[in-house]
Amino acid sequence: MLLKGAALIPLNYRDLGLRPMSDFDLLVPLEQVLPVVETLLKSGWSPISESCFPLTVRNLSVFHSYSFRDCDKRRFDLHWHLLSEIRDKDTERLFWDGAVKTHLHNLPTLALNPTDQLLHVCAHGAKWNSVPPLRWVADAMMVLKTSRSDMDWGRLADLAVAFGQVPPLQRSLGFLQEVMGAEIPSSILLNLQAIPVSRAEQIEYEIWTLPPGRIGPWRRNWMHFRRHSRISSGSTRFQRIL
Repeated sequence: MLLKGAALIPLNYRDLGLRPMSDFDLLVPLEQVLPVVETLLKSGWSPISESCFPLTVRNLSVFHSYSFRDCDKRRFDLHWHLLSEIRDKDTERLFWDGAVKTHLHNLPTLALNPTDQLLHVCAHGAKWNSVPPLRWVADAMMVLKTSRSDMDWGRLADLAVAFGQVPPLQRSLGFLQEVMGAEIPSSILLNLQAIPVSRAEQIEYEIWTLPPGRIGPWRRNWMHFRRHSRISSGSTRFQRIL
């Protein structure tokens, strides 16, 4: 499944020159990670050291993506979870079941449907980045402009709850409506504001919006605990992949 710019350019921007890309993002099912990694290595791609963790079976359940680079310094990000906050395959299956068909250089592939795409754009844009991810605003507005009639606002709210994305969605949709004039129903914003958010979920959202230097050791450890607590009890193997 194409992610981020790889999907937004053909489906929403429809012009290669309108959306910058520093890497290429692809999502694969968890069970396909090993074959894909093997293919990448055979094709001349190497792991990027800044990924900073060994790619083991155990870490596949803790982290959500891994970065590679080829000899021309092109970057490829392999994802096996759409969001770093969730590890439940049954819940994540909602994205695969709702995906839309598209093509990349005449090869059939998938992309998120407009509703799920908006959620992903808002969730990703809310997180701190060394390069301010302001393009999330343009991405969200383009999704709304080109696919507003296909937007399922009820599904958007349900997914936000299921994936713990209520706080970032509250902030981002409110910004898009108030500052950018996006045609977002006020009812969806009221519904999101009425959804109870746990203190743990609120803290996690606040951590994501802070630069690493401003996150205290206890918060970093707490974040790791939250990640590990989402791992199923059966994922206890430590075989190294790379």
